[in-house]
Amino acid sequence: MQKKSFFSSHHILITIAAIVVSFVVFALVHGMEAREVEDEFYNATSTYTYLLDSRINDVNISLDTVAHSVEVEEFIKRDKFTNFSERTIARMPELRAFFWAPLITHMHRSVVEGENWNFGLGGKSLTDIANRPIPISDDKEKMHLPILYAEPISENRSLIGFDIFSENDLGALFRQARDYNVVVPVSGKLAQLLLGKKIQNSSQIINLIQPVYENPDDVETIAERRKAIRGFVIAQIDVGVELETAIAGHEPQGLDIYIVDAEAEMGEEIIYVHKSRESGDAAILPFQQLWTQPLANVKPINISGRQWKIIMLPTDAFYANHRFYSSWILLFAGIILSLFLYNALLNIHRRDIDVKELVAIKTKELYDSETKIRSLINNVAEGIITIDNKGIIETFNPAAEEMFGYGSEEVIGQNINILLPPAERVDHDSYINNSRLIAPRIINKARDLYGRRKNGKLFPMELNVSSMELDGERKFIGMMHDITERTKNEETLRKAMQGMEQSADAIFITDLEGKIEYVNRKFAEFTGYKFSEVKGKNPRIIASGETPKEVYADLWRTILSGNEWRGEIQDKKKDGSVIWASVTISPIRDTNGNITHFISSHRDITKRKETEKALRQAMQKTEIANKAKSEIMANMSHELRTPLNAIIGFSDLIIGETFGKLEHKEYSDYINLINNSGRHLLDIINDILDVSAIEAGKAELSESVVSMKNISETIKSLISQRAMQGKVSVSAEIDNDAYELIADERRMKQILLNLVSNAVKFTNENGHVKVKYFVDEMGRPVLSVTDNGIGMTKSEVGVALSQFGQVDAGLNRKNEGTGLGLPLTVGLVKLHGGEIIINSTKGEGTEVVVYFPAERLCQGPDAIALDA
Repeated sequence: MQKKSFFSSHHILITIAAIVVSFVVFALVHGMEAREVEDEFYNATSTYTYLLDSRINDVNISLDTVAHSVEVEEFIKRDKFTNFSERTIARMPELRAFFWAPLITHMHRSVVEGENWNFGLGGKSLTDIANRPIPISDDKEKMHLPILYAEPISENRSLIGFDIFSENDLGALFRQARDYNVVVPVSGKLAQLLLGKKIQNSSQIINLIQPVYENPDDVETIAERRKAIRGFVIAQIDVGVELETAIAGHEPQGLDIYIVDAEAEMGEEIIYVHKSRESGDAAILPFQQLWTQPLANVKPINISGRQWKIIMLPTDAFYANHRFYSSWILLFAGIILSLFLYNALLNIHRRDIDVKELVAIKTKELYDSETKIRSLINNVAEGIITIDNKGIIETFNPAAEEMFGYGSEEVIGQNINILLPPAERVDHDSYINNSRLIAPRIINKARDLYGRRKNGKLFPMELNVSSMELDGERKFIGMMHDITERTKNEETLRKAMQGMEQSADAIFITDLEGKIEYVNRKFAEFTGYKFSEVKGKNPRIIASGETPKEVYADLWRTILSGNEWRGEIQDKKKDGSVIWASVTISPIRDTNGNITHFISSHRDITKRKETEKALRQAMQKTEIANKAKSEIMANMSHELRTPLNAIIGFSDLIIGETFGKLEHKEYSDYINLINNSGRHLLDIINDILDVSAIEAGKAELSESVVSMKNISETIKSLISQRAMQGKVSVSAEIDNDAYELIADERRMKQILLNLVSNAVKFTNENGHVKVKYFVDEMGRPVLSVTDNGIGMTKSEVGVALSQFGQVDAGLNRKNEGTGLGLPLTVGLVKLHGGEIIINSTKGEGTEVVVYFPAERLCQGPDAIALDA
């Protein structure tokens, strides 16, 4: 009996396995869909957190603007404060009010409470938290903090005169803002004390306190701040309105947003809730439950250090809007396919039974017609050999004799192995010995293998083996023919066809009249035409009409003369689009050397052509842009420097009191501010122009022999005052072998001044800046500036090297600048052919090392050490 097919006898197991695979795929895809929903949620929450942070930042900027408007005048007028406040409140709906509360002593109460003083309370007395007048006491040094101005006045009139220091907890927060020069938030019950008009949802009100000092740049310690404090500007914000304003136009779909204060008293933690329209009447969750939701996104809100957080929760509507069905579709499809597979395998099983019955019938018929078969075997052109189940040859027809060179009497009774190459004999014995197991793999199947002739030569042949049972014994019949010539031809043709089919180019073959007889697979991708659509047609079907006729004339002239033609032409695809192609056309010759066909190869070079075109256009635009930039920079140099020079020059005359003394101190302060600001702006413009000139390649060096000693002494004198003010010591050490350079002296001063200025600027009191100039082991002049200042992280170094990039970039930053000094220095170093390296550790200091080419070095005298 034959062995049953695995697929026919195990169709039920295979079907069950297919269903299991379907469920596994379902679980994997379903998990991917869940992660995609989670990614969509976190992307949405990041957007709304960013919008709210931006809105909060705008409020801080507005508060800082109002504070500066108060800061520049000793006594700001009420109408001017009203004008600042109204414009800001009108622009930002979340701002409910602005207050100005000056700090006064008990001794000055009578002035502030006077009826005729424009900056006072207009006859109103100072009041405490219960709106009761504060009595006059003997302690003349007692401090008061009355609300002097409150805008809008219509809603906050009752707060005018309220002494904030009369409430201890509230006063403590104002003192904290004063001592540490920070914006302090006031929320909860204390914030409600500053509500002139009672409103609903007052818990979402927050007051931001910003101190105002006299000469704020000169206050560093707590004692100095207490002495210089003038008062406080207070901005009152509705956080709920701020959130709604921030997300206006971007309302989250299916997201509930909670703003909470983690430091608030129990039950008062939730400040504001934005309910999604898809939430319906769903209840607001308690504070404790917000943290236990399966997909909650919690992010901090930066409100001057307050521990507020924004919590976003997805609603059922969010999940509904992001529901996927791919996993269920795959599961359903997998089950359906499994059922189809079961049906197919069942049919195979039944067909196996039918085949076995048919084989039994045919075996009997073969047994009955053995004589006829022998006659046929002896007369057919195919070689036919029969063997028994041990591999012994029983019959060997004349065609087999001619094929192998043996006579039938020489091989009958011998093992079939004598007709096989030695390497295949072991495998063949295995086939025979295990015929019941192996036979189904080779029976009734044509196979190509090698035979061995009597003279020992091997030749390729095609073998087809069938089996039968005769007198209870299994017999094998082999039919074979010599395929030596066919194998050679097939191998040659296979290689040629494989090369054309695997080619990355579109290939087609035409006859001498230009009719297409063959196209490869790439042709359909290249042109959009199937072979059936172009068979028998002329290649002009893909001609675009854009290629000059002279090109085609040269093409035909070349290939008809038997030569290969190469060139670039424009082809047209089936959809009408035009593509560029690099074309090679060669003639195909027969064995007699006559041209019978032409083979054409087209390679798509459209992208290369488009790139060339785009490059030409970009170069044209670059030339135009460079010209425009040069004109703009020339205009800037004239239009900006001319008025600035006038401002600086005239302000110098006024400062020197050339035409008489200034009678008011305020005028002297103002003109000094104008002069300093003008010089600062001129420095910025010069830096911008220098950076632009370097970028445009317009900067040129005026080279000479430069004394590093002189440059160091010059920088020492320029930086000494700033170093003394910051209590920073500066030293310089010049090596004798690197004493002089061939360089642009003005540019070298810029380089060293920028590096030393930065080092002094970012070094704390009692710090030290060291300048060294020496020759390294490679013979290069090296300039280094080292400090033990605040230092930078890697990312901060990247920011400092970018144009206008400032590590200390906040509104209240300690050190001012444009962010151009270091990029300009890098440009000037590169202009000299050098390189600059920055090594910095946060909190420990910074080392900037400049390497110049060795050829710029001049030999100098002995080493010189300078100290400042």
